[in-house]
Amino acid sequence: MWPSFFKFGTTVARGRSPFERPFGMYVVVEAMSGNGDPTKAQQLVEEAFELGLLKDAVIANSLREAEDLCAIREATEIMTREYGEMAAFDASIPTSRIAPFLEAFEEELRSRWPAVEYATFGHIGDANLHIGVRIDQFSGTEEEIENVIYPLIGRWEGGVSGEHGIGVHKVPYLKHARSDAQIDVMRALKLVLDPRSTLNPGKVFSRARSETGHGHNQRKAENSLEEALISRLSLPKTRWSDVSLIRI
Repeated sequence: MWPSFFKFGTTVARGRSPFERPFGMYVVVEAMSGNGDPTKAQQLVEEAFELGLLKDAVIANSLREAEDLCAIREATEIMTREYGEMAAFDASIPTSRIAPFLEAFEEELRSRWPAVEYATFGHIGDANLHIGVRIDQFSGTEEEIENVIYPLIGRWEGGVSGEHGIGVHKVPYLKHARSDAQIDVMRALKLVLDPRSTLNPGKVFSRARSETGHGHNQRKAENSLEEALISRLSLPKTRWSDVSLIRI
């Protein structure tokens, strides 16, 4: 958890911080010992301190204390209620670049709306970052915020969706994270593998075919897919002479 989210979780969800001073990053670790030995957690924390991995730590000594600590992380469930209207981002950023990306994110956001309120958390091991920006009199509209953040994600070689998909809302912003060639491959794969648009219809790409001309559209898609793959992978066309696309 980053400081913005930790502050939200400790002032709204839990009511107070378990630490006497703020830090640059917070991690909640939940573990179970096979033999129920309570000293295992203490030993792990001590080793982390010796390696310089920790600045401070709190160990829960009861179920109530464990629930209080977990409540900070679970504050995600009440963000929508507390923030009201919110611009939510589900980005993927290369793990090694998350920290500098967030610095650039805050600089970009506050240069336009100095008093804007936001919270950041995520699954850093999966390079998945969640950001909630409160929409009120101190911020722009959802569209204005998105038009700032999605291009920034693209400049940092990230993706506009880390785990929840593109759907409908993010379609206009896909171009910031994928090249024309990549989008051509995605569109062609959709048409070849799901020509009737049975799977998740109407999302990302419009209906894959009309009720007429199915065969023509599918052959066109297959040719487009082959051309896009050759272009994307920079392979000579002769390498694809024996490739046969699967028809469903």
